[in-house]
Amino acid sequence: AASTATASGHAAAGGGAAGGTNGSPAQDNATEKRLAELRAGFAAERAAQKQALADRLLSQEEYNTNVLELQLQQLDAEAALYAEGSQELANIEEKRADVLLRIAQEQRDFSLRDIDRKEQEALEAAKQRYIQGANDTRQYEAEKTDIKLAHLRKRMALEEEYGRKEEAAKIAAQIKTTEEERQLEEANDFWRKVADFRKTYLKQTDEEILADKRAF
Repeated sequence: AASTATASGHAAAGGGAAGGTNGSPAQDNATEKRLAELRAGFAAERAAQKQALADRLLSQEEYNTNVLELQLQQLDAEAALYAEGSQELANIEEKRADVLLRIAQEQRDFSLRDIDRKEQEALEAAKQRYIQGANDTRQYEAEKTDIKLAHLRKRMALEEEYGRKEEAAKIAAQIKTTEEERQLEEANDFWRKVADFRKTYLKQTDEEILADKRAF
């Protein structure tokens, strides 16, 4: 995460609220000076983060998160320079809301990527079990379906958490379709087993078995 020590130091340098444009000329000049110091300090922090990215000390994801955190810290430090009700403070609060929204989006995207990664890992593990002979084809297909459903439910829960009702509803529809397909496959599997049993032990023909299935 981005360094909070420097940000705290910037905030301390800002001191108390200066009142914005409604203050005396001396107060306004002092505010502008402190504001310039704050911005220079945070610009240096961002430059350090960019260098860390270039040196591969940070991933792109970590860099994006740190930059957003620095923006939020800078806005909080700048807000301390202005009096309640000032236009400057209102502008800062608007920018702060935008940064918080971007942070939430970044967190959601990270969580979705993590779900995708874990699903692929689970599918690969299931594939290896199948290749090694631990599961037959039907067991392998069933396991893949279970993995798909489990991760669809995780995605749906995440979208609900972030208030994305339309996306959550789309995933719910995918879950319903997948469950219905599984139920149909289970029913077909049942009748395949019945057919095998009747052919082997009851010596029934395919036509007789089909007639019984329809009657059922």
